[in-house]
Amino acid sequence: MNTDLHQYFNYYRKSELEFLLRFFNVDYVGKPKKEELVRMAVELIGNDPVSWLFKLPERDLRLLASLIEKGDSVWHELEAPDFPCFLDSLGLIIVDDINPLLTRVMLPFPIAVLTSPFVLDVIEDKERMGLFEEERISVGILNIYGAIPLDDFIQILLEVLDYDEERLLRAIRNPILTHLQGEYKEKWYTHSPYVDDVGLIVENRKPFSRKIRKYLPCSLEQAKAAGANIPYCAYGSGSGEAAEVLKVLEELGYSEAEAIKELNRIWFNAQFASDEAYAEAMFNCVNERMDDIPSFALYRQYIDTIAAYSNSIPKWLLKGRSSNESNMLKLLIKVEESDDFEPLSLDQSELSIPESGTLEQFYRMGIGVRHVLPEDPCPCGSGLSYKNCHGRKLN
Repeated sequence: MNTDLHQYFNYYRKSELEFLLRFFNVDYVGKPKKEELVRMAVELIGNDPVSWLFKLPERDLRLLASLIEKGDSVWHELEAPDFPCFLDSLGLIIVDDINPLLTRVMLPFPIAVLTSPFVLDVIEDKERMGLFEEERISVGILNIYGAIPLDDFIQILLEVLDYDEERLLRAIRNPILTHLQGEYKEKWYTHSPYVDDVGLIVENRKPFSRKIRKYLPCSLEQAKAAGANIPYCAYGSGSGEAAEVLKVLEELGYSEAEAIKELNRIWFNAQFASDEAYAEAMFNCVNERMDDIPSFALYRQYIDTIAAYSNSIPKWLLKGRSSNESNMLKLLIKVEESDDFEPLSLDQSELSIPESGTLEQFYRMGIGVRHVLPEDPCPCGSGLSYKNCHGRKLN
């Protein structure tokens, strides 16, 4: 086995070997040659798999278990959520992500043989010891605030963990938190796994800074709710508003797993719902199932349900406050059915980021339409006549 592993690590670049060893806290002196780094990597990965498996976050362990079950040395097509995957960055799985919608993943034979006897036991032990819960709480806090100064994050985490310093240390030692840090204007922030640009969050908070100066404290229950279902986190999975959205998704034919992913997308897009593109994306799960909705009244109910959820969740730009709590960035969808039906519109309270008129994208999609003759082209741009397109449902 060590021969297979040695050959596998020989394909690594020197910088990749250095990253692998640093990630698992392997110390070495000076600048060893590649041959020495390969030897250390083989010793680390081959001699004690349980030790390094314990250092992987929940998402990576569950992904590894899934790949072992599917089979090694062959490509598997997986969705690629926007979430850290250390197995990929460490080179312990092979990823082909040329297609942005579907990622191909392969588990190399040497890694599969080493880990398959242990990974399920490690998952069970970490769950039993509460290590996954601490990880979910940490990620949940970051999902509530989007980006938060490192000192503020540690203080909030300490309060959420009821000042249990031992649990705090275990939580902040998780590699995922090291990965979720960034510097902006000489200040260090810890950020949600779904945030790529800390500066974008910080700068877009400025219109609200006169009224909102402090980060709103969160409870243990809120943190857990925002960090559940890794890697498809969505705030408030157990709240009444979220439950209503999940009910809508079930009625539209989404499976339970698909519904969790859709709720994640709605939650993320709701953070930027003042932007037309994000606002439109919030309702894609409904718009894509238009043909399955028997009446406009039901469609309107579905849209209102998603808008209610959007207004109930903490917003990154509001430092953890919801639109309902702050009366800012509030999404108000007005839909009226009439002979001369107008496009849906989005009204927002004061201090919201300026809108560029009504939500014309809904008009372009043929969801809200002016009076259209049956033989006219459908306003959604499909090229079909209105009677053979959205006119089948809305006329």
